[in-house]
Amino acid sequence: MSLASSVDNLVRDCVSSGSDKVAGCAAMVVTVDKVLASSSAGTADTVGSENKPFTVNTPVRLFSCSKPLTCFAALQLVEQRKLELHTPAKKFVPEIGDIQVLEGFDESRNPILRPPKTDITLHHLLTHTSGFTYGFSNTYTNMYMFDEKGKSRFKNGTKASYCTPLADDPGSSWQYGVSIDWVGFMIERVTGQSLEVYLRDNITGPLGMDRTTFYPNGQILAEQAKQHLRKPDGSLFPLPRDMIPANPEVLSGGGGLLSTVSDYMKFCRMLLNKGVGPSGKRLLGETLLKEALSNQLPLGCSAMGLDDVVPGKYVKFTRLSPESVNRWSYLGMYNQNKLLTGRPAKSLHWTGLQNLYFWVDFENGIAGMWATQVLPINDPRCAKAFEQLETMVYNSIKKTKSNL
Repeated sequence: MSLASSVDNLVRDCVSSGSDKVAGCAAMVVTVDKVLASSSAGTADTVGSENKPFTVNTPVRLFSCSKPLTCFAALQLVEQRKLELHTPAKKFVPEIGDIQVLEGFDESRNPILRPPKTDITLHHLLTHTSGFTYGFSNTYTNMYMFDEKGKSRFKNGTKASYCTPLADDPGSSWQYGVSIDWVGFMIERVTGQSLEVYLRDNITGPLGMDRTTFYPNGQILAEQAKQHLRKPDGSLFPLPRDMIPANPEVLSGGGGLLSTVSDYMKFCRMLLNKGVGPSGKRLLGETLLKEALSNQLPLGCSAMGLDDVVPGKYVKFTRLSPESVNRWSYLGMYNQNKLLTGRPAKSLHWTGLQNLYFWVDFENGIAGMWATQVLPINDPRCAKAFEQLETMVYNSIKKTKSNL
């Protein structure tokens, strides 16, 4: 069976069988100049609806798959010497210099804060070693952001919601959180443009990613896939509203983009093509891109996994690629070892909150993505589907090589 046929069967099975099926999903595998597989199935609406088919052109919330685009934009500005990797970030966004480390709480639940031992830099932000975390993945941050009844103290999409204290001193550990949102704030400050405009002019526009945006128009909103929450019995509950505010006070470079699988593969193809877009325009110098795609974490520091301090709501505890030592590049996770799926070492990979997964394999010149809109992340059915997709790809490569 061909790779394309195998992927077709995979996505169809995900929407048609089992109590843990998804409403709709799409998958795509590409090289720089070829589409090896492009499959979709199900609906972009609720389970059982046939009004809006889910396709590779269906707009989905990227959530953390937004991060590589924002990081790439920052690297463009580093190359232009408008940003600096190892200079204190407060030079560009002074308010980040006021952020303190949260050591705990006193008996009255007042936060115990102290100044960080070192200044946060762009390098720390790009590598998630700044100390910033998310409320759903760190107990102290969660206590700071939510009251005892679980009500948020900060309105979603406001600048204040990103000004949470640090969980650790900058440079001392890998802590996943709002770091890339601060990268977005830096980009806006030094360019005088909104992150939407900067990305459109310098990344999404040149790559023809016409359906990638923070501000979707009416047509994109009408076609956007419905977001669902997996209930304990395995069924899906459609969320009543988009998790991202329509008009946020600030744009989230770490999670605010809408895009499509087809659009996202254009970005991945550019990475495979060493920073050159389809028109031949270079978006980032090859030397800096090569450095950016290498491990940036110090010896002994690893991207271990995500804790779950709000059980089952957003994340299920996951050890990231447990068979590998996981490092971090400036654009996402960097697996130091070959994975059981066959993905080779030194590949780029990351996920989005509602079970989106992508990888870029520079050794074989292949990139792929699996996407749906289901919470919580690491949903067993979705995570297994992505693993199967990768395995299919590398079995196909192995078979091709054995026939040569």
